[in-house]
Amino acid sequence: MSKDTEYLLDDDDSFSRLSIEPLYHNVTCLLDLSDKILLRICRYMSPAYVLYSFYTPEMPNMRLHRLIVNYYTKIKLGQMTYNEYKYLISLFSCSNYPLRPESLILSNEHVTCVTQRYFNYMYTDVIRSVFVNLKYLTLIDCSSFDLDDIVALYMNDLIQLEYLHITVRKLAEHNIIVCLEPWDTSIGRLLFDGLLSTVHTVNIELPNGLLLHKLLRPHQTLRHVQIVLQTIDDLYILLSGLVPNVETMSVELRQARLLTCLRPQCTSSCPRLTEFTLLEPRIGLIIDDIKCIFGYMPALHKLTLSIRDTPDPIFCHGPKFESILNEYFPYLCQFDYTMTHRIMTKTFIKDFIQWPMNVVFYANESSQWVHIFSVPWPSNKNDKRRLPIINSGCNTSVLPSVKRDEHMDHVKITMKNDLYQLKTRFYRAYQLTTCLTIDIVLPQRISKLILTEQTPIGLMNSIVQPNIRHLIVQRRLIDEKEISILAHQFPNVKYLQLLFPLDRTLFVRCFQTLFSDYGTIYYKRSRYWCYLVNFCTTFDVIQLNQIINDSDLHRWLIENTDLKLVIH
Repeated sequence: MSKDTEYLLDDDDSFSRLSIEPLYHNVTCLLDLSDKILLRICRYMSPAYVLYSFYTPEMPNMRLHRLIVNYYTKIKLGQMTYNEYKYLISLFSCSNYPLRPESLILSNEHVTCVTQRYFNYMYTDVIRSVFVNLKYLTLIDCSSFDLDDIVALYMNDLIQLEYLHITVRKLAEHNIIVCLEPWDTSIGRLLFDGLLSTVHTVNIELPNGLLLHKLLRPHQTLRHVQIVLQTIDDLYILLSGLVPNVETMSVELRQARLLTCLRPQCTSSCPRLTEFTLLEPRIGLIIDDIKCIFGYMPALHKLTLSIRDTPDPIFCHGPKFESILNEYFPYLCQFDYTMTHRIMTKTFIKDFIQWPMNVVFYANESSQWVHIFSVPWPSNKNDKRRLPIINSGCNTSVLPSVKRDEHMDHVKITMKNDLYQLKTRFYRAYQLTTCLTIDIVLPQRISKLILTEQTPIGLMNSIVQPNIRHLIVQRRLIDEKEISILAHQFPNVKYLQLLFPLDRTLFVRCFQTLFSDYGTIYYKRSRYWCYLVNFCTTFDVIQLNQIINDSDLHRWLIENTDLKLVIH
């Protein structure tokens, strides 16, 4: 079942919770089926085809139309075929009964240009009329250009927006063009320009964290904030009055402190904040930083701290740390904690009393570490506490009392023995990254596979993996023969990412091999992958000199591949 379908339905409609209903003799047509069975049928269909089959806005009282209300009030443009995308766009542009959802998700996660197509190939007036009705807007893997379009053209139209989720695209490490995208300005305007006054919940994820400054205008209506910030100084600015009425906040820091300025004077500028989460990835946090943060939130009820590689031993001195918690948080009811500290000669480790913790000692290379954590782990489905620093593949022996493997959805495997434990030890993982040749049939739930630069494609065996739908190969192919090897082992791939050889002749030959189909191109998307929906690659410097815009790319494809024969 695709994720696109899953987000549209309530838990009550889950397959696992529905009992099989008997079909009686009086069931003679589709309309005689119960609502539950009809919704089960919809779960086998893509959202676009559900709309195509049952969406009748000209007759809003029809039973089937009312039954699929979640399908036309919550639209996700992302993981779909080109024809499905065209159909949904036609519904948006329909003059008599235009589709106007309450929730819109534009996702470039699988098909990289969905958001760009949405803004470029729909009339501005149509987009504005869609945005006027939106209450929930989500942009996944978007670029600064997507954000600029929204800020420049449509920000004034988001008059009913309540929920905003933005995940900014992370540039590939091998990207030749160094691009510093100005997303800080665009997101700063969206959040703190005074226009989105109806928004109460935001989730902002940026690769390097959001940069804030004192000149930004406070957002009075924000109640729930989940955000990635650049440094602890940006967190101080956020807490110093930018969100005065915030009730829950989750902050992840990206970098160590860049400035040498003194810590700000703490004021109770977030008097309504009752839940606070801080996630920091080895930035050298010390106890004075924590005290300064605590001073902003006197009414806190729930605190979550995930602190990795801190140099301050007070974090592992239970009585001292608990006295700090009692001083700042008289109403604290729940404390979820994880902390990793490199043991020095003057490190004193004392048990927590008020908040019992588990303590694990372990060695990593030439150092000794202590890891202190509260249980249960995870405390709930939103628990994002981090594990200690581990550099040896999927080794999790540092946490014998925490069943970490049960909560891993992405497994990185470098040892052959671990590959055989996918059915038992990693039984929830659906994504696998490995450098190994796979000599077992992967579990059905694993649908995404990433082959690293060390993977010997030429030595891969012939065991077919029919459940892999998303394949990423991080090593450049040697020649077009490796395409055939990959296609034989992973025949049902829908989302494909390959790096072709740098040699121009081999590069073109790989392109031709992938998309030539010898007379059947009208029926298949690729010679090797008939289910292919999206293909992603990069061009080297030589090709980049020839390709400047979409028109140049289109011409290059027509000149060098059989894609000129494809009819859309």
